[in-house]
Amino acid sequence: MFGARSVTQLPSRAPLSDGVICTLPPVKVGRAIIRDSGLSQLALLIGPRSRTWYLHATVHRRTHRLRLGPWPVVTTDDARDKCLAALRCIWRGERVKAERPATAPTLSTVLTEYLAARKLGTQAGADLRSVIRKHAGDWAEGPIDTIDARDVAKRYRSIAAEQPAQANRLLGALSALTRYAHAAHGVGDAGLVQRVRALLGGTEQLEARHVVIPDALHATWCRATDLESPQVARYFKALLLTGMRANELRRLPCTGWDSAAGVVMVARTKNGKPHALPVGPALRKLLDEEASAATVIRVRGGGSADDERRLFDIPEKVYRAACGRIGTAIGVDWHLHDLRRTFATVATRCGVDGATVKRLMNHATTGDVTAKHYVQRTVDDLRPAMQTIEAQFVSLWAKAT
Repeated sequence: MFGARSVTQLPSRAPLSDGVICTLPPVKVGRAIIRDSGLSQLALLIGPRSRTWYLHATVHRRTHRLRLGPWPVVTTDDARDKCLAALRCIWRGERVKAERPATAPTLSTVLTEYLAARKLGTQAGADLRSVIRKHAGDWAEGPIDTIDARDVAKRYRSIAAEQPAQANRLLGALSALTRYAHAAHGVGDAGLVQRVRALLGGTEQLEARHVVIPDALHATWCRATDLESPQVARYFKALLLTGMRANELRRLPCTGWDSAAGVVMVARTKNGKPHALPVGPALRKLLDEEASAATVIRVRGGGSADDERRLFDIPEKVYRAACGRIGTAIGVDWHLHDLRRTFATVATRCGVDGATVKRLMNHATTGDVTAKHYVQRTVDDLRPAMQTIEAQFVSLWAKAT
């Protein structure tokens, strides 16, 4: 009816009242459904952050589902009255629609509230705002409960034709925001993305990319990369040798590169935690060359002259065009994030253990108690692994040259 059941043990039926609902334990995973033992068509859907009344009845061989409102805004008595009134209309053959709150928040308002509630990092928040502004800007000032699954599916197809990753990012953003609006305000479609995927069908749902540059093509990739501008070539090679996220390296200030220590310091990361990464001799040479050629640019927020100099100030259209030319040369349709996948793949093949690879890539250790609370790796602890990975890439680049 409403999706996956919760692992929390709750009765399927109970004599519902406001007092009883107050005593129900929270649902940490999934959702739970409790029907009123006195009025079986009245159901309470319990989620991690919300409790919502629904009508669920089969009348004249047709199933009817109707949202009655969030508890405790809608009390048990109110929900029972609404359920009975709707059932009478359904028995008479009349169409019944769910009531819409008069002041449903806009998508833009929900986005602001969501960012404040989640306390996302600066970059993660900026990326979420960018996705909504770029691909759902015309919906931003409208009520969030007016966003229709059919419109989202149509837009998804349009974006996916050119930018599959952006299409999936839009779905992820809308999923998070609509679920938050449903929990915080009792409005919006918490199952919006599920409905969108049903409309798209299995053949249209894009799988996550799994492109990794094969070992046999690394020498060709390196030669094609060297034909681009020196800055673009150094940027691409640095991405492959570090496994860093493309935007994190592109926005790295010159002060983030400590040549004497051989360490890259990334202050602004996707998970909001600073990341220190040791480098080998080949990458040290690349970064030193780029640091000496870096130009002064204006960075929002001001600061000293050094803070306003970035190592790789490359316009998006420039590196995208370079990706296309290199892709033609090697016969692989690759994106910048595929270099990160290639780094992880080569690191694993070199015998670097999974925990170290995760630490090098600055992946979260949520759920991994040992890695999160017990094993503490310093930058110097990671240096041998990075040198092993770099040596493997240099060897692959040198083949058949």
